[in-house]
Amino acid sequence: MGARELLGISTMTTSLVGFLDAAARNLSFWTYEERRQLVQEYDELLSDDFLVTVETALSTIRHAPIGTEEIRSWRQFQKQYSAVGRPLGAMLLREGFMRLVMVTASSMVVSSTTTNENNVLQTIMARTAQSLSADSQAHPALVDIIATISAREIVKLDDGSDYLQLGSTWQQRLAYVVKASALTSFLCCALINEEAADVDVLMPWLEASLADQSQAKDAHLVTVVLRTMAALATISPAIATTLGRSMPRIIVRTPFSPEASKVAADCLLFVLRQLPQDTVITTLYSLGNALSVRHGGADAPPGNYALFNDLSMESQHPRDSTVSSVNLLSSVGTASDPAVYDAVVQAIVTVASGIGDPTLTALALSMLVQKVGKINISVDLKIISEAAFLASTGGVSEFRSLLRLYMSLSQQGLTKPDQALLDAVSLRLVPIVHVILTLSGF
Repeated sequence: MGARELLGISTMTTSLVGFLDAAARNLSFWTYEERRQLVQEYDELLSDDFLVTVETALSTIRHAPIGTEEIRSWRQFQKQYSAVGRPLGAMLLREGFMRLVMVTASSMVVSSTTTNENNVLQTIMARTAQSLSADSQAHPALVDIIATISAREIVKLDDGSDYLQLGSTWQQRLAYVVKASALTSFLCCALINEEAADVDVLMPWLEASLADQSQAKDAHLVTVVLRTMAALATISPAIATTLGRSMPRIIVRTPFSPEASKVAADCLLFVLRQLPQDTVITTLYSLGNALSVRHGGADAPPGNYALFNDLSMESQHPRDSTVSSVNLLSSVGTASDPAVYDAVVQAIVTVASGIGDPTLTALALSMLVQKVGKINISVDLKIISEAAFLASTGGVSEFRSLLRLYMSLSQQGLTKPDQALLDAVSLRLVPIVHVILTLSGF
């Protein structure tokens, strides 16, 4: 390519990136028919051959000799794009296009328009029947096009995973944004017409994303995947039941970040709220059993602060066969990873406090307290931190037992001494004492 051709392609690329971003932010400018034409035309324009040409031209500018003043200016311009984490190239064009596709798809499902996938998914999860667009069924051609494009992008990214691993960190992140947009778009199509976007096809894509360590570490993508799973539960009771079995296994199998653990727990709660209470109880038992998977170590403290009667709870709530505790236990492939234990504790507390049933709260506290001193100090600190959130939804006896636990742990922390243990107890005990004094009129 000559210098003039290289500069022309660079100019066109930046113009396309800017237009796609503006189009996604101002989608209401077009009618549904015009949106269909816009998506279709840009899908044809951004062909594989065109994207290869763009990548070749930009690479040539980056690695060319000093060249003309214009070439040097464009090389500096590319550095500015890379400095903000959005390297100019084919992947940035794909990201801009899929953002436009996602916004177009979501506009047929939710009344508000946003360019953020998580905002769309949260709106879907919180929606009522009235929040669906009244005319969403009037555009089957647009739904078909978006479903086809989304599926193709997901498959293309999965097939090119080896290439992405060799690319820069920012290229990988852009690719995961593309996948997040594609998954959200496909979900929106499934909510409108399951024949256009098959849920049975979507679920394996979601599970594969969580199974891949690289993808599971991307905060944005993993949040979108988890919320997409939860949103699927709104389609039918059968899907909700399936997710009620699979999501606990995902939690005990995947070493999530603290932020992702919270999202996973919230999504599990969302699914369980649509299922019978027996399933909720069985899920809590299964998660509690997952905490029984030990890994030895010098940091495993002695002692057993079992202040609840687990047998009485089990006699009141026999386990439901819909969720297998044994199968869940066998899924704990990363039992030595503290992140897995943290996620399990977070899930137990979130589900119990979110359901708000005092009986479930008592069950959750019973299981958690009996794990203190059984695994390691890291798990103990997590339980101490999270168990306090259950105090507001439990009964008086559970509240007193929790206080007794904190007092016992305080004594242990003073005896050792163990500053980390004392700090964890103090962090939760001080607010509880403040509430007691306030209620007592002090």
